Amino acid sequence: MATRPLYDSVIFVLNEASDGGATKSTLDLLNHLPAGLGRPRLLYSGNVRYLNGGKPSSILDEKAVHSIDNIPLSRPWKLYRYTSLAYLIRAIGKVETLLPPVRLLAKKYDGIFHNLRNAGAEVAYFCKDPFTDFYTVYSAVRAGLKTLCHIRATAPSRLSPIASRFLNRHIGRFVANSHYSKKRWAEVGLAREKIEVVYNACPDISGVRRLQDRPRPKGQAVVIGAAGRMVPWKRQGDLLSAVAKIRNRTGRVPTIALAGEGAMRRELEAQAVELGIAEQVRFSGYRDDILGWMAGLDILVIPSEGEPFGRTALEAMAMGIPVVGADSGGLPEIIRHQHNGLLYPCGDTDALAQTLLKLMDEPARRHTLAENARIDVVQRFSMSQYVKHMTRILEKVAGVVEQSLE
Repeated sequence: MATRPLYDSVIFVLNEASDGGATKSTLDLLNHLPAGLGRPRLLYSGNVRYLNGGKPSSILDEKAVHSIDNIPLSRPWKLYRYTSLAYLIRAIGKVETLLPPVRLLAKKYDGIFHNLRNAGAEVAYFCKDPFTDFYTVYSAVRAGLKTLCHIRATAPSRLSPIASRFLNRHIGRFVANSHYSKKRWAEVGLAREKIEVVYNACPDISGVRRLQDRPRPKGQAVVIGAAGRMVPWKRQGDLLSAVAKIRNRTGRVPTIALAGEGAMRRELEAQAVELGIAEQVRFSGYRDDILGWMAGLDILVIPSEGEPFGRTALEAMAMGIPVVGADSGGLPEIIRHQHNGLLYPCGDTDALAQTLLKLMDEPARRHTLAENARIDVVQRFSMSQYVKHMTRILEKVAGVVEQSLE
């Protein structure tokens, strides 16, 4: 049994700190830990600006934060390139081509291993999926730490038997952020009995002035938005296609706001031009103030295919913005159709157009959905519930007698 406070014995490991949900949810947890249970450390790699948004932050001021020598960890599939048989055959006679990646991997592993071994911790809490954290997991095992892995990413199409056996043997507990995510990761090889589901919490949106609280100019077009990385599975193009269909049927075109960057931005811009709605589409790029940006929306659309959870949905619901989501991934666990939001068949742009048109024409319905969503967020996705669940799971992994968090 550990004699020191629980969180004194935990080191949080965040590979590839970014603007995504893993970083944000990790900071949410660290900034809302119950008093009296200790002070954790955070070991990260990636850009530190994502830990504080470029501004002073309690996580940097008050917690012990350590960088893995500012080395951004390569994704495993990049490293596979240097360990594949085909690559080795091509590299025969050119051994020097292998040295840089091997040297880089050794440097990363050495930095991670020594940081974990010297942290004085008993538990390593991996804040992203095990596929990204595979090499860090190995470092923790060699350093003799107990382990907990928080699964936040989409499961790969397959996980090698070697990888799944290693993870199932050495990870004490997995946490998935939705039942959908648990199901998918179990299908690719993780031990189902080791996976617990804990929904992400809604972040604090106090101080954000919602559109509904502002004077609305008469005749102003409804603003429909989508936020997220511009990659194929996010399917922002479905929203553009649906809006074009609304225009073709009614002659009306709402204003479309898209926040985010990614490989598909140019393709989406070209699609808007081709559909003849480019003047009504605003590409906002990456936004540090995503909540402030979202406050200007009338409707938020999440067209993603296989979204593990949907943090953006929680943020919008808490702000009183009606949410329309694809019936895919973990979104149906958040959105209760026709109660706190609306669902449509993923990829069906006709159904999306019809759903949006009804909401555009029925402000009273938008208001009802928004009010139900606000209540639901408080009841099902509170920060206090999230912290309690995570603390109890960490107690199990650490072997600590359960402590009262009231």
